This record gives sequence, structure tokens and C-alpha cells, in this order.
Amino acid sequence: MDEHPIAVSVQNLSKKYSSDPKAPDSLKDLSFEIPLGKVCVLLGPNGSGKTTLLKILAGLLKPTTGTVFVNGIDALKAPREARGKIGWMPAEERSGF
Repeated sequence: MDEHPIAVSVQNLSKKYSSDPKAPDSLKDLSFEIPLGKVCVLLGPNGSGKTTLLKILAGLLKPTTGTVFVNGIDALKAPREARGKIGWMPAEERSGF
């Protein structure tokens, strides 16, 4: 088994923008890990949750459920500290931020 430290760990992450039970989830039960020193690319169609995920990783949005760790820091409990460990460059100037 490969024993590389984990840079980003996302477990059982979900985000729902509406309290309506019939409304779709933006993210549903997403789990993944990115080893330290590796590059990750997010690809998907419009509305698939890419920006929602990045906003959660950057501490700009709270998930409905799940955990997020960045270099061992709980990004939901210490978003400012975790944000200092993430670099993010949107592809377009008009990315909605």
C-alpha cells in the first residue's frame, strides 16, 4: 500500500441548497483523498457541483453533511487555517466570487 500523506480528505460530503426534500443535491455523499504533492483536476458538466466543492474546500460554503480535512486541518472547524493551505485559480475572471 502507498503510504503518502494526505493533502485533502473529503468524506461523505453533501450539499443541498434547499430545505425542500424534492430539491436535488448539489453534492451527494462525495468521498475522495488527494495525496500530498499530487495534482487534482475537476471535470464535469455545468451544475455538477465543481464550484460548490471548491467553495466548501476553501471554507466559503458550509456543507449539509460530511467532513473536509486539508493537511490534517478540519476545514469546517478552522476554515481560515485550512484556507491558508489551499491554492485556487479559477479559469475565468467571472467565476462568481
